[in-house]
Amino acid sequence: MRASCLSISALIAALAAWSPAAAAPLDGATLQNRLPGAEIRTNFLGSRGMEDHVWRLQADGTMAAAYMRAPIANDRGALEYGSGVGRWAANGGQLCIQMQGVFAGEQACFVVDVGPGNRVTLIGGNARPTGSTFSFAPQPGLNQLPILRGTIHMR
Repeated sequence: MRASCLSISALIAALAAWSPAAAAPLDGATLQNRLPGAEIRTNFLGSRGMEDHVWRLQADGTMAAAYMRAPIANDRGALEYGSGVGRWAANGGQLCIQMQGVFAGEQACFVVDVGPGNRVTLIGGNARPTGSTFSFAPQPGLNQLPILRGTIHMR
């Protein structure tokens, strides 16, 4: 019995050391140095439904994306699959992307917040009013800024 108490104590200590609070936004220099060759996998609720994306960022500033959109609950449309190529750039402390088929071809810029286990949160995206060509579903309490969550694999 004593051994199991020690192992539970060790587990609690390990969980306390691992904390989502350890996440921190990447600065401009880190983005510029670490994003070339990165792969970002995210999901979010967009104006056209739930979306899953995979972005591959190349060193020359180009990127390739593949995505799947599931229609909003009251829309009986089918799953939509797509892909595209575009451009990415580190602009100050933000990752900016632009490509056809993703965000209606408009540039979207995000703060990149990386936490333990390659978890990533992208916050920003140049939110626009609902009903515009490019909009995100509202995020309560966040002034309508979209939040994309997923993983990032950097070199």
